[in-house]
Amino acid sequence: MRSPSLHNLMENLNFLIDQNTEYFKSQLDSLPPTERKIFAALLEAWHPATAKQVSDAARVTTNTASAMLSRLTERGAVIKSPGYGKTALYSASERLFNIYYLMRRRSLQISDGLGVRRRGLGRA
Repeated sequence: MRSPSLHNLMENLNFLIDQNTEYFKSQLDSLPPTERKIFAALLEAWHPATAKQVSDAARVTTNTASAMLSRLTERGAVIKSPGYGKTALYSASERLFNIYYLMRRRSLQISDGLGVRRRGLGRA
């Protein structure tokens, strides 16, 4: 059996993202602006992130990020898991959402000259 090449895998991934773009876009667009900003910062992180890391990336207070992450968790868009000590880690509940965001939305922002700052988000 011949294994697929990286090129074929990327074509399949692009096809999958293209087929689901309307779903992902509608989910993002349905969020209120502040929640969308927080969710986008979390999607940008890729790795689970703390409320502080998300707040730094979204340029909001930690209290605002924490409140929005709680709302997003209640909506089912975000998963909250134990971190270190009392610190919780947050991640997108649908991992494909991260891939969609990084492949489509982020590239649109960069190509429009808006750019995306990646402050404070790294491996949690």
